[in-house]
Amino acid sequence: MRDDRAERSRRENRGGSAEKRGPQGRKEDTARSAGESQRAAELRGKARGGKEIRRGGKREAAGRGVVPKRETRENPKPRFAPLLPVSELRVSVEQEEQLRAALSVQEVCLIYLDEAGFSDTALSEGIRQIQRQGKRAGLRLRRIERASEDSCSVKAQLRRLLSPESMARPDAVLIRCMEEVMQLLSLREAEESAAFPELCFDYTVYGYNAAALSVLRELGAERVTLPIELNRRELMELRGGLSREQLASELLVYGHLPMMVSANCVRKTSRGCDRGNGTERLRDRMGKEMPVRMYCKYCYNQIFNAEPYGISDLPAEVLPLRPDSVRYDFSVESGEECRRILGGMLPTSLTRGHFHHGVE
Repeated sequence: MRDDRAERSRRENRGGSAEKRGPQGRKEDTARSAGESQRAAELRGKARGGKEIRRGGKREAAGRGVVPKRETRENPKPRFAPLLPVSELRVSVEQEEQLRAALSVQEVCLIYLDEAGFSDTALSEGIRQIQRQGKRAGLRLRRIERASEDSCSVKAQLRRLLSPESMARPDAVLIRCMEEVMQLLSLREAEESAAFPELCFDYTVYGYNAAALSVLRELGAERVTLPIELNRRELMELRGGLSREQLASELLVYGHLPMMVSANCVRKTSRGCDRGNGTERLRDRMGKEMPVRMYCKYCYNQIFNAEPYGISDLPAEVLPLRPDSVRYDFSVESGEECRRILGGMLPTSLTRGHFHHGVE
C-alpha cells in the first residue's frame, strides 16, 4: 500500500496522474513505458555483444541477423546424417519400392529381403536382381517359427533357394530366433561349408555378454547384430568378447523397433482378413499412432514404435564402437522416404532407444 502511494506521488510530481491529465496523459505514460522497455532490451543486447532492436515485430541483433527460434515440437530442427564411414552398409527391406530405393544407392553393399514380406517367387527374383547390380543379397528370416508342415519351414525355404536350379542363392542369412538356428545347423552339415551363406544373428537373439557370444559362435555365428537393449558404454565393453570369438559386428542405426509380435491380426479383427501384406495404425492414449505391419504369408503382425529409432546422426558416439557393418531396417517407410533417409535426411522425430540410458 505504501509503495502504491509513493508511485502515485511520483507520477503527480511529473505532471499529475494519468487520470487527471486525461487521455493524453495515459498516452504519454504508455509511450514512456515502451521507451523504457526498448532501452532495457538494448542494454541486454549490448551485454551479449550486439545491440538488440525491434523492427516490424521481429527481434534482430546488430551484425548477427535474425535471432533463431528455439526448437519446439511445432518447429522441429531438421536432422542431417550422412552415411557413416564404415566398411559395409547394409539395408533390410520388406516391400518392392523399398528394394528399388536401396538398389539406387551406390554405397549399399548388401540388401536383406524379408522372408515374410515377399512371396517365394518375389524372393528369388529379388535376390537375382540384387546380385545382377553387383550387390550382395541377404535373406532375413521370419520373426517367429511355428510348428508347421516341413514344406513351410525355414529349412525348406533355404533348401529351395540353395538348390542349383533356383539360381537365387543368398550371400547371407539373418537369423532372428533360436528355432531357426537348429534347422540351419542340420542343413549346413549337408551343404559344403565354404558355399554356405554367411550366418548373421539379429538383435532378437540373445547376445548381451561374452558367454552368450561364445555360445553363438559355437552355433555357427559369423556376424552378430549388437543388442539394442545395451547402452553405449555396455556396447563398448562387449567389443572384447566379439574380438575373442572372432565375430564380426553389425550395428542397427535406423529402423522402427518392434514393440510386439502378435498372431492376433489387427486387420482381421477390424474389418476381415484379405491376406494382403499391408500397414494399419493404432492410436495410444497419448495420441501417438503406432504402425502395425501385417505379414500374411506366415499370419502374424508386428506393432512398431510410433517414432523410428535412429543413431546415424551421432558419428562421434557410433564410430568408436567400430562396427564392421551398419544397418538400416525399413518396414513401413515408402520408397521415397527410404531414398531420403539413405541420402542423409532423417525424420525430425527420433528415439535413441537405450543407446544413452540402457535398461533400468
